[in-house]
Amino acid sequence: MKKLFSKYNLLIATGFVLLSVQACKDSELDVIPRDRLTEANVWTDQGASNLFLNDIYEGLPNGNNWYDPVENWSDNSICGFSWPGSRQMVQQMIINPNAIPGGDVGNIYGWARNYSYIRKCNLFIKNVSASSLPETFKRTSLAEVRVLRAYYYQLLWMAYGGVPIVTDVLAQDQGDAIFKPRNTADETMQFITKECAEVYADLPDAPSSGRIGKATAMVLKGWVELFAKKWGDAAASNKKIIDDLKNYDLDPDYEAFFLKGANASKESIFYREYIATVKGGTIDGKCGPTFTANDAETSWGA
Repeated sequence: MKKLFSKYNLLIATGFVLLSVQACKDSELDVIPRDRLTEANVWTDQGASNLFLNDIYEGLPNGNNWYDPVENWSDNSICGFSWPGSRQMVQQMIINPNAIPGGDVGNIYGWARNYSYIRKCNLFIKNVSASSLPETFKRTSLAEVRVLRAYYYQLLWMAYGGVPIVTDVLAQDQGDAIFKPRNTADETMQFITKECAEVYADLPDAPSSGRIGKATAMVLKGWVELFAKKWGDAAASNKKIIDDLKNYDLDPDYEAFFLKGANASKESIFYREYIATVKGGTIDGKCGPTFTANDAETSWGA
């Protein structure tokens, strides 16, 4: 009897061990999905936070894939078809401060589009600042996002002058608090240049391809100052790039500079990277030669 009882005890103990092992294996399957971002993991995982940052970069103008490129709105190029906005508006001379062009060019100055990316910047800054992510990542990525936010404000400022400066994360349940007063053009300009100057030291001298570095912050600051006719400030900002950073130079191949070869160009400071089969460009076809048939223009072209 005593021996039988011992066998039962052994069987019961073995059962408990098997259940424990099974439980451990089940818990190992409880993993956070890596193919989606949630509030639970995006601000606790550096890789997930970097994906969110990449989405903010995605808002940069995609000019090499526009059907009606910026050059078509100048005297450098004219579209071979009569229906694009550039052909109609430029020929009819109806562009004015109250008629921002539509289509590809108009979209980059769109109020809703730019403020959607500004909100993403504010969300990133708020959550990454409060996170326990590595300090080196926080310092550099927060500086990048502040330059990106300044860039999106720069687009709005060039089109509309003064705009509401929003640096916190707005939500629909805030009621009338989401409505911010419009800042003056000078206040908006000062905000942009101040942001670029403050993060300069936290940015890398030589960033990886397509990312923001020290020169990006200064060239954006200098451009805004030039646009505002602050000649001395603009000269000083651009000279700082020359004095502080020695890894930039003029590209000897001007034509290739605007194609995929510019990804590795020493002249490239702030650009959207193009990679074949991933994020290519169609500028070769849309700004190439104009083809004709039966004495009629039949394509895009210069």
